[in-house]
Amino acid sequence: MLSLIEYHNEQQLHKLAPGTMKNYHTTQRYVKKFLLEKLYRNDIVLSQLTYRFILDFERYLFNYVPKDHQKPLNNNGIMKHIERLRKMINMAVKLDWLVKDPFASFKKHFEKTERESLNIQELTALANKEFSIERLRHVRDMLLFSCYTGLSYIELAELTPNKIVTGIDGGLWISTSRAKTDTGVRVPLLPQA
Repeated sequence: MLSLIEYHNEQQLHKLAPGTMKNYHTTQRYVKKFLLEKLYRNDIVLSQLTYRFILDFERYLFNYVPKDHQKPLNNNGIMKHIERLRKMINMAVKLDWLVKDPFASFKKHFEKTERESLNIQELTALANKEFSIERLRHVRDMLLFSCYTGLSYIELAELTPNKIVTGIDGGLWISTSRAKTDTGVRVPLLPQA
């Protein structure tokens, strides 16, 4: 199994974003810990992967108590690890390294979460907040810019002057592409931004 995970990560290294690869490496660490702590082994042969293995891994993640500063995993975090493991196992099935997909009967269950937006009072309070540390002022300004434009952190980090263009309305616009989807996007540059 660990060879499969290594192979998957090598194959995806240049296809997936560094942050996504970091998540796959985290899943890999959890699989290694599970193998050692619950199955008392360093690895497992792919043909020994069963539906029960997946259920036991899921239960292990639900009961895992971090020894450092991290918070315990929540349901959706656990489902993301299961989802990444499933993608790696699917690769083994497609490569004919595994005859039967142990995930065939497994159903992921994500909990719906609503992300709240800042209200006008919170946005104003943030804009008016004074920081004595330059780094914190910079973080505040990036967050505000993100609020006014809808751009993600990675899109802000990659923003350059040549991506600011004059629109048909004569105003300034940001012309860039979404980091995750590579979809083109044009956003008006509001006075606040």
